[in-house]
Order: sequence, then structure tokens, then C-alpha cells
Amino acid sequence: MSESFKKKHDRTSPARHDRVPPGQYVTEKFPVLHYGEVPIYHNVESEWDLRVWGEIEAPARFSFTEFRALPTKTITTDIHCVTRWSKLDTRWEGVQFKEFLKHIPPLKTSARYVMAHCEHGFTANVPLDVLLEGEALLAYRYEGEELTPEHGYPLRLLTPRKYFWKSAKWLRGIEFMAEDRPGFWERYGYNNNADPWKEERYAEEQSLSAGARQGRPSRPASGRPSRILRPDTVAARCAPAGSRASPTLRFPRICDPRVRCSPQSHSRRRKAQQ
Repeated sequence: MSESFKKKHDRTSPARHDRVPPGQYVTEKFPVLHYGEVPIYHNVESEWDLRVWGEIEAPARFSFTEFRALPTKTITTDIHCVTRWSKLDTRWEGVQFKEFLKHIPPLKTSARYVMAHCEHGFTANVPLDVLLEGEALLAYRYEGEELTPEHGYPLRLLTPRKYFWKSAKWLRGIEFMAEDRPGFWERYGYNNNADPWKEERYAEEQSLSAGARQGRPSRPASGRPSRILRPDTVAARCAPAGSRASPTLRFPRICDPRVRCSPQSHSRRRKAQQ
């Protein structure tokens, strides 16, 4: 990061430097970054639900009213975006993930990973043990107010230990998995681990790290797209903050793991439904 950029944009006080991962700068704003349109709900109580399936004794479903009746928790935490901004002391409210597990059928012993399924076919994969930590939430309030549509209303995942793309917006489904599968951005070249303190931003960094541990160069995993969609490209292509579309899904579309996904393919699917 250039010194001129840091001087202009960085709001990190000397006392808070140890809370900012390498390569990040602190902002007081809350930037909006996503690919595609923002879903809106004309009647969220009838149009939205949350479904749970996979490595679990029986599938479960929550209506909007049923989910909002679950016990809530408020946390204050720092968030870090792969596009290099960090925002400190953010306050979130929602259902703690480990509390949520008390309200669904028992997980099978094989459950080790979670896939978040969201509107427009977006997915994000997270290890289950990360979601069992105290700061992982199914969040619907930010700074005491209902989430805005641009920031994930009516529900988003919150995983502060990971880069913020793992905190998937517009959540509609939770799939428990025995084996890990890449989510939407991971298929498009982003690092599967997404640890901001290790600067795990892109897949080639993951491959180089694996090769270094084994004392040899490492090739990217098979099936990885040949081109990485960089954050500046995402920013250029993402929908304007005021761009919204009515939800096209009553149930989250699940990406077929055998099919390579890209933002372009999802965009084509959305246009075909309109």
C-alpha cells in the first residue's frame, strides 16, 4: 500500500495498529461491495425463509417470524475486507451460530464444514469450528439498526475471523457438509482460508504457501479458473448502492459443485429469469 494512499485514507491511530492486519487501512465508512443486484422484499414475512440441510439428522426451515423469535446476542468486533479496508469496533446483533445449533436437529458427526447459500446463487464456505466461536453470528442488526438492503437485509452471516467476503449477505440457506467445497468467490480465484492476518487474499498465495511448507513449488488446485477477479475489478463491476431487484428466489439456488461458476454465468442466469 503506497504511503500517499495511507496518508489520505488511513484512520488508524497509533494505539490501534495492533488490531489492523497487514496490508489494511482503517476507514470510518462502511463501503458497499458486491457483485450483482441488491434483492429487496416487498413482503419479507411471506417471501423470506431460512432452510437448513446436509449433514444433519433432519432438514429444518425457519420463517421470518420464527427466526426473529430466536435468542439474540450483541457483539462488538473488527471487520476486514479483502479490498484492504478495515473497520474497527463495529456493533452487530443477531443469533449466535452456536446458539442457532440448539434450535435445529442434531448435526451428524460427519459435519465439519458449512456452506452459506444466498440470493442470486451466491455461496460462501466456512469451517464449522470457525462458526462455533463466540463472534460468529447470523446477523440482522448493525449499530442498533436493521441491516440495510445493501449490507445484507434481512440476514447475513458474520465471521469476523475471515476476510469479509465470507460474511455472506442475503442468507437463505445453511448446508452442513462432511467435505469442504469452494464457495462462489473461491471458485473465481480467492483464497479458501481467507485469514486477514496471513493476507490470504488470492488462490495463488494459498498455492505458494502450500508449496513452501512442502519445500517445493505448488500448482493451483485443479478446476481453479485461469483468471482471478481482483477487488478493483469487483468494485468496477458491482452494482451501484441504489440498484435493487426483487428476489428471484423463494428457495436458494444451489450451485452444482461440478459446474464452474463465474459472476458472468450467474448474471446470465439472473437475466434469464427476468
